[in-house]
Amino acid sequence: FIDNNGVEDTVCQILTSEDGVEFDTLTVFDVQFLEVDTSGNLIVINQDDTYTNVSLSSGDTISFDSISAKLDPDEPLSSQPNYVPGGVLISLRAKIEGSETIVTNRVGWMYTNSCDSLPTSVGDAIGWITLTDQTGASPAFCNAAPPISPTNMPTSATSIECVPNGRCPEEGATC
Repeated sequence: FIDNNGVEDTVCQILTSEDGVEFDTLTVFDVQFLEVDTSGNLIVINQDDTYTNVSLSSGDTISFDSISAKLDPDEPLSSQPNYVPGGVLISLRAKIEGSETIVTNRVGWMYTNSCDSLPTSVGDAIGWITLTDQTGASPAFCNAAPPISPTNMPTSATSIECVPNGRCPEEGATC
């Protein structure tokens, strides 16, 4: 699981009705990206269903933009709570090759939203996904963040690599 100071908690869950699934034979057909608020009540503030009715396999890359890209650097965070994510939930649904059996992998993590630590790093893996790229926090809100070129909008874009191998990143653990 992601083991960084900026992540409060992680969850990895793989659901299937069939035993002995060969995860190399999975094709992901649906990915949903959700961001939740900071209340702890898992209220969805951003939903991205861009990757619906797709055909993804191991090594394919997908990308999501955070709701935090809408933050106005000229306004305090306290006046923009609907743009401050408290966590991420990602659901991947796949079919087994030559079968109608559906396997679901749900992963999620909650942020501490502390400027003293990054929540994720490139290379972090959880469930079937590996973080391959990210844009950090805007220095307008986190003094510890590196400066962003004035032509760039403040974003927290996340790219993940779909890796349906059936293993959580915890050494030796199968979800």
